[in-house]
Amino acid sequence: ALWETAFSLMPHGTRLFDVGANVGAFALSAARRVKAARVHAFEPVPDTFALLERHLQMNGVVGVKAHPWGLSDKEATVTFRISDQGSANASAADLGNGPARTVQGVLNTLDAAAKEFGDPEFIKCDVEGGELLAFKGGVETLRRAKPVVMTEMLRKWAAGFGYHPNEIIALFEGLGYKCFDSTLTPFGRMADATTETNFFFLHPQTHAALLPNP
Repeated sequence: ALWETAFSLMPHGTRLFDVGANVGAFALSAARRVKAARVHAFEPVPDTFALLERHLQMNGVVGVKAHPWGLSDKEATVTFRISDQGSANASAADLGNGPARTVQGVLNTLDAAAKEFGDPEFIKCDVEGGELLAFKGGVETLRRAKPVVMTEMLRKWAAGFGYHPNEIIALFEGLGYKCFDSTLTPFGRMADATTETNFFFLHPQTHAALLPNP
């Protein structure tokens, strides 16, 4: 249902930035579901990136470009910890999920990516706690292009980076956005009882036609 909602917010020809693409499930689905979608998939963990490329080739997908770097608040080479539980848990912070191996990965900013590939109309961001940093590195793009944003927000993983998900909500509010849960119901602030992990940010003026009537 979450992905269906996401695809319903992507008009034909959408330029999608898939930040934390992992092995490409979302990027592949978007390329198939959204007519003439232009998908940029960002994945900084080398082994995972190799799988992403392989999946794109195996599926003969057109319209998806894979980039072997991640998005954060600055250009850097960082060490990722990859949990023994699998590559989906790769993070630049210690998330406390047990034994892990480490690999080097390259990061750049959303602003740099937008300059290189054009402004995104939709951003999906799932980077195991590094979401606030990814958005901080893209404030100019968010302000200018006002893309629809779908992001994961988990208190546990955000804590690994020393912030609370409500800081993401505040950052977007400062740019004129409103937060919605996965059913596009308006959402205020995350509390200890919040179980929802996926959220949308839409701009009331720019995305008026996409929002459910109040």
